[in-house]
Amino acid sequence: MVKVKILGSGREVGRAAILVEGSGGSLLLDYGVNFDERDNPVFPEHVRPRDLSGVVLTHSHLDHVGAAPLLYTSVRPKLYSTPLTLDVTRLLLHDMIKISGASLPFDEVVVNDMLSSATAIGYNEEVDLGGLRFKLLYSGHIPGSASVLVNVDGRSVLYTSDVNVIEAKLVGPAKLDGLNVDLVIVESTYGSTNHPPRRLVEDRFYESLREVVESGGVALVPVFSVSRGQEVLCILAERDPQWQIWVDGMVKDVAELYLEHSSYIRFYGLLVKAMREYNIVRGWQDRKSAYREPGVIVASSGMLKGGPSLYYLKKNS
Repeated sequence: MVKVKILGSGREVGRAAILVEGSGGSLLLDYGVNFDERDNPVFPEHVRPRDLSGVVLTHSHLDHVGAAPLLYTSVRPKLYSTPLTLDVTRLLLHDMIKISGASLPFDEVVVNDMLSSATAIGYNEEVDLGGLRFKLLYSGHIPGSASVLVNVDGRSVLYTSDVNVIEAKLVGPAKLDGLNVDLVIVESTYGSTNHPPRRLVEDRFYESLREVVESGGVALVPVFSVSRGQEVLCILAERDPQWQIWVDGMVKDVAELYLEHSSYIRFYGLLVKAMREYNIVRGWQDRKSAYREPGVIVASSGMLKGGPSLYYLKKNS
């Protein structure tokens, strides 16, 4: 009998953790973290690492990978993901420790141990763990992200993880057509929402920036460091405005990793253009210059809880 246990992300956004169990082993799909109103970490339900045949990380957002080091404090189950996801995961976990280390039950050493146990795999590459098999499918959420198709005891389970079905600058729509599966576990964050056409949203966004800059102001664009920031840069690069555009925070660090993995970026040239032509903030002198003349500042963090975007907001309030 195949069992699926929802250890996190059931009836909530984030803290993703799905355990698929069969007679031949068990596979953990993601192990993420949420944060409460006091920014304390909230982890998924416990699973014994020694009971796992393997762990799959579908993408690098902390709500899917932030608790994964907990599985590597004593034993080291096999870990699988795309190469880009592993590189960005390393960056984000080390940053999380720098910010929240006092409230976390692991450190950089454990993160490094975890990633040293990892095997990088590509899309549609089948992995055989003896009692079960799985492969990663293109999910279109962020560069390097994946859905997971698991086959165990004659049954098939598709875990979409976070999934995207429209064309963006960094990624294209998910490639999940033609599958015949017994169970689908699907992300439903915006399942009841009808979004306006993507091009219309981009036009409105660009026009709002143009209105601010051409009236002599500074447009601050707070963004998430992973994917959203780089997507904004590509939108701007495509339209090629002759404005001062600054890039600050971890947005630039993730963009550099994206540039190292060109095959995962849909319009790679746009990201190259942005990182070559825009002003990259390298220190406090650049940061002071960025808000003193009309232009656009693309900076983390997206929720305005910290990072350089909060600094710019205070300076322009």
